[in-house]
Amino acid sequence: MFHALRALAALVLISAVAGHAGPVNADAMSDQKKAFKATGVNPLGAKPSECTIFTRSDAERVFHAPVVYFDSDFTEYSKTPCAWTLRPKDWDFAVLVSRGKEPFIPPQAENDGGLQTSQVRHVKGVGQDAYTSYLHSSTGGMYEAMVLTSKGVTNVMLGEKAGNADTTLAIARITVDR
Repeated sequence: MFHALRALAALVLISAVAGHAGPVNADAMSDQKKAFKATGVNPLGAKPSECTIFTRSDAERVFHAPVVYFDSDFTEYSKTPCAWTLRPKDWDFAVLVSRGKEPFIPPQAENDGGLQTSQVRHVKGVGQDAYTSYLHSSTGGMYEAMVLTSKGVTNVMLGEKAGNADTTLAIARITVDR
């Protein structure tokens, strides 16, 4: 289940990388928002000011530049307020940080339906367990870091033009004790 959710999230993000995502059917999106509302789920998630594990000032220190909140369909879906970008609406230059209670499943190098996971690296000294990897499709890629702590699994996704695996790991290190 977790791999399926991770793959779905990655495909959504990667399809937005190069702007190759197809046109959005406004009616379908409206129907989805109505369904969320009927079930009591807020599709807009939390506000950026609610991010405590990776703040705007943290992002600006990492990127050495001003950032803005990354407002996208994915941030609505994942309900993460920890989403920052150097260029508005551009996933290539964005970072998303989230923490959840999902099971910690180390990534594996694989090709799953056009989504390739590579450059998998086990990292010691960060949380109880940690990995970095690179996710790639025909429309672009992103770096990911996953860290297991007593607080849950922290996941960092970084657009490929915003940095590299080391940048992703540096962001993960900032969040570990928060």
